[in-house]
Amino acid sequence: MRFLSLLASATLFGGMMPFSFGFAPPVFKTLDVGEAGRMLRQAFPWYYLFFLAIAVLDAAPFFSVFHSSPLVLLAI
Repeated sequence: MRFLSLLASATLFGGMMPFSFGFAPPVFKTLDVGEAGRMLRQAFPWYYLFFLAIAVLDAAPFFSVFHSSPLVLLAI
């Protein structure tokens, strides 16, 4: 269980960083500000929905290992 909880946490963190540092800056460099803003506004709801689902799935195995950590994960 500990491995699953750490794997899910790594997935959560590892998925957020590339979007912030690897996806958004090139979009603003490639497109003009208006187009980049529209594109990112369309991508953000799906992005946050996906990571909300990962955080909820991460909270279950985490609860069996660390009893107070799921509250921190769900607060993300």
